[in-house]
Amino acid sequence: MKRSKAYWLRLKEDVPYNDYWDYAILYELLPVQEYEFAPADKLSKTDKAVVVFPARHHIDMVDQLNKELSKVKKVVLFLMGDEEHLFPVEEIKHDDIQIWIQNPEQGRHDDYHKLGTGFTPHVDVLGGEEYEKTLDVFFSGQITHTRRKEMWEVLLQMEQRPISIDVNATRSFTAGHDSADYIKRMAKAKVAPAPSGPKTQDSFRFFEALECMAIPLADDIHPKSGKDGYWEWLFDDAAFYPLVKDWRSAPGYTADMMVEYDRRVQMITSWWLMKKRQYRKEIQKFLDIESDNITVVVPSSPIRAHPSTDIIDETIASIRHHLPNSEIIITLDGIRSEQADLNDQYNEYKNKVLWRALHHWHNVVVLVHEEHQHQSGMMHDVMQYIETPLILYVEHDTPLVTDKEIDFDACIDFINEGEANTVRFHFENVIPDAHKGLVMDQDGDFLQTFQWSQRPLLSTRAYFKTIMSRFPIEARCFIEDVWHGVVMNDWYEDGILGWNKHRLWIYHPEGGIQRSYNLDGRGEEDKYEQKFE
Repeated sequence: MKRSKAYWLRLKEDVPYNDYWDYAILYELLPVQEYEFAPADKLSKTDKAVVVFPARHHIDMVDQLNKELSKVKKVVLFLMGDEEHLFPVEEIKHDDIQIWIQNPEQGRHDDYHKLGTGFTPHVDVLGGEEYEKTLDVFFSGQITHTRRKEMWEVLLQMEQRPISIDVNATRSFTAGHDSADYIKRMAKAKVAPAPSGPKTQDSFRFFEALECMAIPLADDIHPKSGKDGYWEWLFDDAAFYPLVKDWRSAPGYTADMMVEYDRRVQMITSWWLMKKRQYRKEIQKFLDIESDNITVVVPSSPIRAHPSTDIIDETIASIRHHLPNSEIIITLDGIRSEQADLNDQYNEYKNKVLWRALHHWHNVVVLVHEEHQHQSGMMHDVMQYIETPLILYVEHDTPLVTDKEIDFDACIDFINEGEANTVRFHFENVIPDAHKGLVMDQDGDFLQTFQWSQRPLLSTRAYFKTIMSRFPIEARCFIEDVWHGVVMNDWYEDGILGWNKHRLWIYHPEGGIQRSYNLDGRGEEDKYEQKFE
């Protein structure tokens, strides 16, 4: 994939290009796998680019900025760090521009793309392993205005309660714990009060809490004007986290969040992953950036091996071996009543998966289902998020092999030429004798078949729409258990014309055809009753 141009632009020699804490979120929205950044004092003429500009340090240089932006035909501009709202964004002139404003102001910046302060670079010390949640509440920061004083009085009262609470009032910004210690304490907390900053309700702390899977108690009241509604305005979304209008309600919110911690933090973290994804997509669409043409879907559900993530770790690693940058969407099923005894270990597993999506895996988002959906229900839901023409479907315990090549380009060409709707990656090295009657002719590295299996397969989004149209929204079942019969019946009733409805092939190169394997997550456990309609 060719990377898109991006610039850290400054117009003053004494201003850093990108050495700012509030730039940390940009490294997720504009990942190095997709954007080639360069520091710049001037821009070069080009068709399209991302430009990141420290607006706070250039409030009197909008004319010079306009001159530089005129060299780029299509531009995404990030105006960063202007917490005081002094930069005259209304004076920016460009015919084809998408403007993102960090720390935006309600009423003034309604029509721009809005970006919060984001998290600090210190979240990088957290690594891939999640932290045990040994703290109920954590806060460390300055007590500088009325809203914070109200919060602090309540936190001191909460210290007398039988909860694990770690609170610290600091003399100045960053004067408390060292940054690594601070973020690790946050990562051990279930709840993180996030009082308003000095100019808006926004703060690093709110976003640090999201990255640490601590539930933020988000201050909803402006420290000076008393205006509310900032967070839902910033995100254009209903809040999944508590919005605090009166800090005296914090003990009640905290008690509720502690009781419901797993459920609430899972929904909040999934929302946050999808929100960052939404931002990335908006930038890509505006710049007409060609994304990878495959979306990988990995369904996962409760198994006895949980809370271990060994199985899904191996599966994700195998996908990344072949497809380093394709988006992966993990769908986590709700738990069915027959598996209620797995609830605690499955919650721990889900938390680990979400943590990995935040801090370890690249370009992975997670959809969490509170109620049991099964494969069919989860696939119905995830289809709305898939924009690529192709889907790679890989169950959580069926990795791709990593010791043999999979020529995905050849598979994609075979599909794009109209020869196939689906190419399956076999889990054995040869076609078993019992299945030889289910295969037909060979075309190069591809073998015709009328046997549907939910082993890893590459298929078109259009064909998956056809598949899911046969499953009622209320169905709760394995896709294979229905679609296997549909494909086979079409073959037996109409022969090659019936097969043409599905155009199903097995990837069959010379030298052994195994391209996936089974870690058997379900083990000896029988299938539970399914609902087909």
